[in-house]
Amino acid sequence: MSEDTTEIRIYDILVSLLKHKFIILVFMIVGIAVGAVFAGAKFLKDSKNPVYTAKASMIFNSETHEGVFAVAGSEIPTQNDFMLSNYLIDTATYIARSQSVYYEVMEKLQDSMDYATYHQAVSVEQYEDTSILLLAVTNADKFQAVIMANEIVEVLPKLLQETLGLGSVTLIDKAETASKSEASINIMFILLGMAGGGMLAAGIIALLAILHPTFMDSAFIEEVLKEKVLAEIPHQKLYKGQSFQVSMLQKTGIYLQAFDLLSRKLISAAEKENQKSIMVTSAGAAEGKTSVAIHLAQALAARGCKVLLVDGDAKNPNIGVKYGIDAYRKNSLNAVARKEVPLEKAPIKAAKNLYILQCYETADTLFSEELKSSLSELKEQYDFILYDTSPSALIADAFHMKGVADAVLFVIRQGVTKVEEIQKIHVSYEQVGIPFAGCVLNAVRKGKVQDPYLNKYYQSYGTKQDKWQERTNEEALI
Repeated sequence: MSEDTTEIRIYDILVSLLKHKFIILVFMIVGIAVGAVFAGAKFLKDSKNPVYTAKASMIFNSETHEGVFAVAGSEIPTQNDFMLSNYLIDTATYIARSQSVYYEVMEKLQDSMDYATYHQAVSVEQYEDTSILLLAVTNADKFQAVIMANEIVEVLPKLLQETLGLGSVTLIDKAETASKSEASINIMFILLGMAGGGMLAAGIIALLAILHPTFMDSAFIEEVLKEKVLAEIPHQKLYKGQSFQVSMLQKTGIYLQAFDLLSRKLISAAEKENQKSIMVTSAGAAEGKTSVAIHLAQALAARGCKVLLVDGDAKNPNIGVKYGIDAYRKNSLNAVARKEVPLEKAPIKAAKNLYILQCYETADTLFSEELKSSLSELKEQYDFILYDTSPSALIADAFHMKGVADAVLFVIRQGVTKVEEIQKIHVSYEQVGIPFAGCVLNAVRKGKVQDPYLNKYYQSYGTKQDKWQERTNEEALI
């Protein structure tokens, strides 16, 4: 792949993350729940098994046993003596938790506490920016915490003198009692859970985008498949359970502009290559092939072409339902296949120049050799015949269209159709001997349309509510 393609792949990953933002959000919520469980478990543990903290404090300076400050060499300290005091604080912070102090304290207390527990129980820190050292010891036994803290403040000065040979330590507060540590919810568990859940989801989505890339723009489609993208259809937002209604005629909008341009290109191709019978298919379900077939048929009819739209998806027929003619089962491809009605009488006129040949669900393969031969003869009666077929990656019916369809118009849904799927299907159609008329990139998000003409108007029409005009049932069947 070229350098440009690599850049597109990085862009695809980012778009995939944005597209699956709700999945990432769900993982983050799950992570919060898991973190809350851990935080709650720790809270209950701390509540049932409380710990006590004993505190003591000491002050360090560079004064020797003779009362002379080490750096100044006199009884008056200099700035360097104060700096040395801070150095002593840093040293004492380390020594207080060292094994040397640990062994002496355990020997005096005759305790068998292991060093790891001791190291975790002892906390030492400098008080702000002074020469004061704060010592805290935690223990499940409050008396043991006090005793251990006082032993450390006794042992520490002696070891410091032995180690450095200078400086003095003065006890400020001896540990008198130990306070009970209050159990609290550790927010860090919840935050880590949220971050971990989000990162896990993002990682999975990014990995899938790398391992199973999808088509995000026309340039990538044309590079991979070596086929022209004839149109980019803007995304139409439909809510759950909602479907576009062909009983309504959209008067304006970038959506119809795209099909208008697509119809022009197909008319031009029909004149040059005699591609009048076109099957409209896709790799998988819910990629918009039926929507493309219907709107393309209407666009061609609006340009004065006599069009026959055939529902060839016998496993999931939709066209009759969309036009509200599914009750007319005698006017169907199924009836023609069973020789219950002549082929020339089966199509229903849905609008000016537009005829529908519906079908209803069946497990049988409708396109027998005899039926295909009859359908081929219809090319003389229509300017265009469009076949809405089954998804090519799911059902093999579409590959049996040789002899009926002159070419394939492949619908690719942006961010959904996987590259490896379409590559296999493309090779299969080449082997069968059905050429590609081209591809249609469907459900293109706002601002991503590559066509300069469409992109210009996409910005202005994309945010406006489209105007619709109801058509009566009588008009729909004229």
